[in-house]
Amino acid sequence: MNLQQRVVQKLHYAEIELQLLAGDGPSLAAALSESIVLHLAGAYRALLRELAGHCKLPCGPGTDAVWLDEQCRRRRQPCPELAELAELEQGSGWLATLLHSARHCLDSIGCEQGWSGPVAMAGAAQSSQSPPLLPDLQLGREWHAQLASLVERLHETMREW
Repeated sequence: MNLQQRVVQKLHYAEIELQLLAGDGPSLAAALSESIVLHLAGAYRALLRELAGHCKLPCGPGTDAVWLDEQCRRRRQPCPELAELAELEQGSGWLATLLHSARHCLDSIGCEQGWSGPVAMAGAAQSSQSPPLLPDLQLGREWHAQLASLVERLHETMREW
């Protein structure tokens, strides 16, 4: 996400909070769910930037694990951590669902976040088939726990490099 998109996102959330205070906005649960999705997706994007830095790869706003993994393979320097993330992005599990939800949240406020490649394609296919998934408390906690566990494990392996 570039700085302009970040500004749009921040203004959107300030507007939601003002509407909530006035009692005429979206439900608090929906606003918090959207916030959870975008915070978790942002943490994942930061993890990608960390891994890209360790692999000495460029990592811009539209970079995903699939592209980073391909770059490592082209250099004949495979990175098992990026390969794992690429699989999770392309699958139908928790990370792919989280990224799809984040993409929908950003699209709904007119924020083109720049996801590209297979992740974007999977998101486009999912969006025509199913409504966006905003997590309830239990699912939000599950996504948080899964991402936190993944980050902890990958940080441990990065220390071994």
